[in-house]
Amino acid sequence: MPKFLHYVLFLFVIQNSFGFTQDELQQLISDKGDQKLLEVIQLERDEYCLIYSENNFAGPVLKFQMLRQTTSSYDLGMGGQLTPKIFSKQENVSMTVVNSQLIFISWIDHRRDPEGDVYGQLIDRNGIIWNNEGIPIADVNGKQAEISSDSDEQGNIFITWRDYRTDADGNIFSQKLNLFGETLWKKDGLPVIQLSGAQYKPKAVSDRNGGVFIGWVDKSNSSGQLYIQKIDKSGTKSFGEFGKFVSNPSLKTEDYRLFFNRNSGLTIFYTSISSTKKMFVQKLQSNGRRELSAFGSELLSSYDNFEISELIQFGDKFLLLFTVENDGSKIIKAQFLSTKGFFNSSISQVLSNNCSDILNPMVSKFQNDFLIYWSCSSKAGKKVELYGQIISENLQLQLKENGAMFSDLDFKSSDKIILVWNSDMRITAFSDKLHNSERDIVTFAVTRPFEGNFSIEDFDVSFYDGLAKIRWISLHEKNGVSMVLERKTSFENWEVIYSIDVKEKSEKKIRYFDDHLIHHGNYEYRLKFIDPEKNVKYTPIKILSVNVDDEGFFLFQNSPNPFNSSTKITYKLLQSEKVKITIFNSRAEELFVLLNEVQESGTHEIAFNPLSDLPSGVYFYKIQAGKFFDVKKMIYTK
Repeated sequence: MPKFLHYVLFLFVIQNSFGFTQDELQQLISDKGDQKLLEVIQLERDEYCLIYSENNFAGPVLKFQMLRQTTSSYDLGMGGQLTPKIFSKQENVSMTVVNSQLIFISWIDHRRDPEGDVYGQLIDRNGIIWNNEGIPIADVNGKQAEISSDSDEQGNIFITWRDYRTDADGNIFSQKLNLFGETLWKKDGLPVIQLSGAQYKPKAVSDRNGGVFIGWVDKSNSSGQLYIQKIDKSGTKSFGEFGKFVSNPSLKTEDYRLFFNRNSGLTIFYTSISSTKKMFVQKLQSNGRRELSAFGSELLSSYDNFEISELIQFGDKFLLLFTVENDGSKIIKAQFLSTKGFFNSSISQVLSNNCSDILNPMVSKFQNDFLIYWSCSSKAGKKVELYGQIISENLQLQLKENGAMFSDLDFKSSDKIILVWNSDMRITAFSDKLHNSERDIVTFAVTRPFEGNFSIEDFDVSFYDGLAKIRWISLHEKNGVSMVLERKTSFENWEVIYSIDVKEKSEKKIRYFDDHLIHHGNYEYRLKFIDPEKNVKYTPIKILSVNVDDEGFFLFQNSPNPFNSSTKITYKLLQSEKVKITIFNSRAEELFVLLNEVQESGTHEIAFNPLSDLPSGVYFYKIQAGKFFDVKKMIYTK
């Protein structure tokens, strides 16, 4: 009988002291077959979703596992196959975190077409999946591949992919979904570009207003030129039929990254190759106008054989992580960027000549610090070890100059390792390390004390479906902190619409609030926060101009949604009518009548408080008022 290798998913805890300590290994998943870790998604406060693939008779299938950190270990929540009713080959995964309650995953699925179709799945923080068979996004003849996805604060989800249905070289298609998994654009995808010749490497980034920017490399009339198209919220192209070119047509585009920020617009970083490799940056305004030169500004060209490892955005700045050759070794360098080029005068050498090869450099950010980590193949032998470095935004090294060894376990180059910050500043590592009875598994830890002052970041207000969608990030929450959300209108002075008294400590938390708006005009919002010493500060005022339709009947989306204890349903009546609001389950079975009475014209609101025995899941609410009726979906998560 052949002997098969057995992969398991492990967890390493790297605690916070500048010395090293050993800890027990906690084995998370050990099923039959090989598991390959794909991604670790961090949700609210020490909650994680692990996405991994597992080989079975059909090939790799996608699975997930929810888990929560406790004081000394991890508690496993719900988990299993992304499509419990379907056993087929699943690959080429893309993920986006819609909000702290919801994750969207898309992949290529071979259940019907051996060449592959595009499917998706929604998972909430409790591990409840949307559909046992997945959501069909492009279920057509012809190969689909190279998926990219993104989402926005309004709950819109965007997927783009390379599609061979009409061209053997591949074109670019896209689709938009809402929070209920419903496709909003053309069935089986909206064609972004359909030209003879290859279009490939599609990438999507939301414009935070219901639309999406899509990039691709085009070989139809060049050696590989980078193009950008903007699709607005209705599915209409904004940059002409063929998009806007970004790169020099005489150079071959190797790779690129897209970033969008409400203040700075779309920023594009790309690398091109001719006789040498170069890196450029370009900015596009919403109307497609280039802010820099025709092909952007040059950033990197002085290094031979540089490779871009990571590029992440924080505010209007970026951290670039790249590797370069140095006397037969590779070293990692970090640089902070602005859209005008380098804004820090020095380049930090994160790792010196300790490695003959550097594998999989990655970055994890927490507040003003960056954890950079990599696998290192030592010069002395074939051993692969885990190293890391912590740097601040001013490029100050927090650990020793060449980085700290986080683990001297004998890793393999194929082992995937993902590190994340915990709320108490511990660093947790997840790995699909090859394991057998002959190998010792250990964990290491390094910590640094961390205690910061309470503050608010990224206070933002947007409008969608009758709601002011308000979002902010609070840092270093502790007992005694209060947050008060205030609103001012043309007919009302400042009033409190939401408040929080913090009872437990949290290093970072994303908070949301939805405000129903039923009148035209300007709405002003500000957040007042009070620290334990009773110091009062305000965020800058955010102004929202709203044009609400005052005529006719209308049923608003319930808020909040998803919800776990109570939600509000708002509706408008043109005239006095008998109003009936009914709740249904996902099988369209009537559960109960929430309201059945005559009401006057105007805007009304009713609370829905589910009974304790109502299971989590998808529900519908229907309004009947005279000849008017409407139905909307809502998600209940306990």
